[in-house]
Amino acid sequence: MRIFSVAAVLALAGLLPAQACGSLAITGGAPGSQLSIALSGAPASGFAVLVVGEQAGSTSIQLPIGGSLILGVAEPFFPVPLGQTDIAGAASLQLAIPASLPGQLQLQAQAVALGLRMMPLSLQACASNVVPVTIG
Repeated sequence: MRIFSVAAVLALAGLLPAQACGSLAITGGAPGSQLSIALSGAPASGFAVLVVGEQAGSTSIQLPIGGSLILGVAEPFFPVPLGQTDIAGAASLQLAIPASLPGQLQLQAQAVALGLRMMPLSLQACASNVVPVTIG
């Protein structure tokens, strides 16, 4: 049993760094202002998507070409395209928040960076930190 536990820890230690990438920062969100979303340190020349949901949690996503990705946002969530990451692995988005909102909305957000590897053919995906967001 002890050998299995050590082997499991070593296997998981090898998987965890591949899951985490980039740092997500979100500022603003007051009525009539801009919501600034910035991802840095993600893989270069990939595609970044923001995953937004009401609660933090754990969601496993099976990738179409093999592997899986563990998100820190619980379902249901919706994707918001951030765009292609630059050579430094950065992507950003500005959203205008309407001046008249009926109340506040508490959300959780996490960036996902996607890339295609040619040899061997695989879809690579990793997720940033989870950031709480208040809109309104």
